[in-house]
Amino acid sequence: MIGHELLALVALHFFCNATAETRLLSASEVTRCAENYTEMKLGFVGVEDRSVYDAMDPADRNALNLDGYAAYLDWKAENPALVADLEARAEAALDADNPEAVLAEGLDLAAQ
Repeated sequence: MIGHELLALVALHFFCNATAETRLLSASEVTRCAENYTEMKLGFVGVEDRSVYDAMDPADRNALNLDGYAAYLDWKAENPALVADLEARAEAALDADNPEAVLAEGLDLAAQ
């Protein structure tokens, strides 16, 4: 099981995907979603300090990025019910007055 912080990054990633499927993202949303996606992949390989990643040469960053993506895909395959629930909550959050509350509720349930 992944930690609550990484789970929050995954939930935001699903929300970004759901939003992008319904409309164009604003420039600030693109930036936020791209940064979240990178942080999420780094989380799956245990990198907690972004400055370590930022200081790597491009080839090493690329390799770590690919490792993080592979670990994320493995996690998704191992947790289909949780993934489906978080994706459904991301979809529901699109129409919510307070999307963060919908996502947070999903995180609380997933942590149980």
